[in-house]
Amino acid sequence: MKLKHQLFTTTLLTMIVLSACNTDEKDNDSSTNLADNAPVATSGADATGSPSSSTQGDSDKEQTTSSTTLSYEIAGKAYSDEIITTKSEELNYTVSLTDKFYLTLEEPGKDLVVYKDNEAITMRVETFINEDEAFENLLLNSKDMLSAISTNDQYNNFPLPKQFNLNKYAKIESYIVEYESDKVILLLLEKDDLIIRLTLFDDYITNVTDAFLQIGATIE
Repeated sequence: MKLKHQLFTTTLLTMIVLSACNTDEKDNDSSTNLADNAPVATSGADATGSPSSSTQGDSDKEQTTSSTTLSYEIAGKAYSDEIITTKSEELNYTVSLTDKFYLTLEEPGKDLVVYKDNEAITMRVETFINEDEAFENLLLNSKDMLSAISTNDQYNNFPLPKQFNLNKYAKIESYIVEYESDKVILLLLEKDDLIIRLTLFDDYITNVTDAFLQIGATIE
């Protein structure tokens, strides 16, 4: 009887050990299968190959903050530079500049866009509320100013710059005063509820006129 009991006990222990071994092997197999089936992290993509949300966010951010460029000529040389959107400190407008220019306050109600390489070359920016007859009154005032700075009241119409068109502006007037080597160009622009007056002080050697016109056309 004692011998049978020992045999039974030995057999039972053997079965328990074998069962335990089998259980460990199944657990190991299961863990291996889970590891094989787990999604693998990849740079910029999830398991389906689509960009991860964080990568998409970064991409969207880059697209939002990426700068556009402004193309223009200075002294006949072509440039295409990234723009810097700049808000006037006193007047209600923004303008797109490049690193060759800066915006400063000339006096109350008048800003200057200044060419860094020659700070005598500037474009004055003035803005006015578009009220009844405001454009006509400003046009008369502008002509008086042109007469005052010209020789023998001589100023001429300035050809409509390609940067401006009547799809964006309801009215455009443009004039030029020419000296031996210098020039002053005045543009009066009506745009929605805003009237913009640009006065360019340039010379024929430095010749930043095209750049100033491109910049002026970005005023919003």
